[in-house]
Amino acid sequence: MHSAKAQFSIRAIHFDMDGTLVFHPTQNLHYQSWVEVLKKYKLNFDMATFNQYFFGKANEQISNFIKHELKLDPKTLSFEKERYYREMMVPHHLEFVPGCEAFLTQLQTMNICTGIITSAPYKNLETTWKHLNLARFFKPELVITEEDVMETKTYKPHAAPFLELMQRAKIPKEQTVFIGDSNADIAGARNAGIFSVGIATNHSVQELLDLGANLAFKHYEEIDLRMLDYAFVESKSFKAPS
Repeated sequence: MHSAKAQFSIRAIHFDMDGTLVFHPTQNLHYQSWVEVLKKYKLNFDMATFNQYFFGKANEQISNFIKHELKLDPKTLSFEKERYYREMMVPHHLEFVPGCEAFLTQLQTMNICTGIITSAPYKNLETTWKHLNLARFFKPELVITEEDVMETKTYKPHAAPFLELMQRAKIPKEQTVFIGDSNADIAGARNAGIFSVGIATNHSVQELLDLGANLAFKHYEEIDLRMLDYAFVESKSFKAPS
């Protein structure tokens, strides 16, 4: 057991939050929250619009769409949506992605560092943190939220939040993997030079690979850490022909 740990090359695995660590099996809770809030304004909101303009983005990133297309105040609407999400969705519907809890436990036994990069505001993280007791698996200082990048506007897929988390973890990109479910996750990891793994909660495995993920899986039960480490090492040793 000790020798296996010593031979393991990956020292850190960081995660997106919504859709990667947590989700609901039959509905997108963020989409449903927008639908419910927009009913008040007698506006219809379809999944195609959500996927194009909202999915994987921080509230500030979608503010122009809210202001110019929906003709509403972005701050007011975002506040109403996030409050609905925290009060109505998280306590009643949010759960771990299947296999994720066991996967995180396995990482703990192998002493692999874990962190979170999320586009969600801190209050959302706090609600999810308490609801699913994420303190079992993550340290608060190894979490990047919307507020951490708001001033510089370096939201995913910008490399900055990934580089900041690696600096906090004191583990370089050469020993780090990032797991996510969206284009912003995969592109952000690529921009930071990190090996990326896709989880197919919102995209298919092939779509995640097409987005640029190094590997992609339907669920966490498919991830064999030894095989992941082998693929990780092989990706570092590969040299493209000149």
